[in-house]
Amino acid sequence: MPLISILIINWNTCSFLRDCLESIYTSLTELNPDDLEIVVVDNASTDGSAEMLADSFPQVRLIISEENLGFAGGNNLGLDFCHGDYVLLLNPDTRLLEGAVEALHNFLEKCPETGGVGSRYLNPDGSLQVSCYPLPTLGRELWRLLHLDVLFPVGVYAMGDWSVIHPRQVEVLQGASLMLRRQVIDQV
Repeated sequence: MPLISILIINWNTCSFLRDCLESIYTSLTELNPDDLEIVVVDNASTDGSAEMLADSFPQVRLIISEENLGFAGGNNLGLDFCHGDYVLLLNPDTRLLEGAVEALHNFLEKCPETGGVGSRYLNPDGSLQVSCYPLPTLGRELWRLLHLDVLFPVGVYAMGDWSVIHPRQVEVLQGASLMLRRQVIDQV
């Protein structure tokens, strides 16, 4: 049984998906590729994604959906094919940095009371990208929509001021790179 299942939902992102999959394998520092199970749900792509996977990544389990189920529907379908103790939800346009999978896994191993952990996201130029938010409220959403967070952050976190070494508890994580305990998924 794999330790970690990586679940990727694809819809016409063939070149991004290739880069994403290559980054998974090159990012590993402690884990062996045999510790991973990679499942790709293809949401009725027409760009040759399925053929690319069959040719270049035969070890990846491909689930083909006849219709575009979207992100949530694709993940719900794919979770049935994930057998790892941990599941990493990963967008196909992400590229993992060295040690990323292990860092997420190690954190969950050290903190058994934690159900999920998210990544810090960087743009291609290395600048910080938003990866989490405070719980939305009517006031926070209005504040955010009026772009008042540039004056005083209320609808977003001031992530630029956060330590890159110490983890932080947040209210809402984005799902582009989110590792969850399988038992938490099963409970939900």
